[in-house]
Amino acid sequence: MKKVFPFIVFIILFFNFISFSQNYEEILKKRGEIYFKFKSNDQNKIKQLSKFISIDKHEKKENSNIFFAYANLKSFKKFLKLNFDYEILPPPSYAYKSKMANSIEVKQIIHLFVQ
Repeated sequence: MKKVFPFIVFIILFFNFISFSQNYEEILKKRGEIYFKFKSNDQNKIKQLSKFISIDKHEKKENSNIFFAYANLKSFKKFLKLNFDYEILPPPSYAYKSKMANSIEVKQIIHLFVQ
């Protein structure tokens, strides 16, 4: 039993890692970019990161600097090599549903400018 328990834990962690890595790859396939957050108090690393990922915003909480960023596949793989802990987030654009104008609304808007 003592030998079986560590093996079971390893299997569970291994499959969680595999499913998680597929998760970010699936997101990148669908959207072409990924939105995520990570912590860093190292300004030099942030400068280095900002050369290949798009940092969207920064929050200071307690003693941590939390950064929110976008990256494409190539950039995200570079980010992963730096061994930061990170969390994948839904992009801010998913927070609300946009309303599309119908053709009647568009004609009314154009009419205002044509007069």
